[in-house]
Amino acid sequence: MRAVFTPTESWVRYPATATAALLKHEQTHFDLTEYHARKLRQKLSLVKLDCEHLQPAFNNLTKVAFLEWQREEARYDQDTNHGLNTPRQLFWEQQVQQKLQQLEAFAAK
Repeated sequence: MRAVFTPTESWVRYPATATAALLKHEQTHFDLTEYHARKLRQKLSLVKLDCEHLQPAFNNLTKVAFLEWQREEARYDQDTNHGLNTPRQLFWEQQVQQKLQQLEAFAAK
């Protein structure tokens, strides 16, 4: 599980109006993705999965993790008005950085 950035799949609707603030908003989307990847790595490190039950258990864990990630991404965009609400944007940036630090042990190596 890795959070990856694929430049060929990244785009801006209106490149002429792209700003540093927009880039920061999008960076925080990536950071949220990395946080959720770390959170899943942490969960997987805590469960004991035997070979017989590996697939259903793994599928359930990843399905829940994916849904949590999607919900938080949506909350982030709604709460920050896609980065236009500067105070809320700054709040999210700080919160996400704190969450990443808390799960530093589960960063991809």
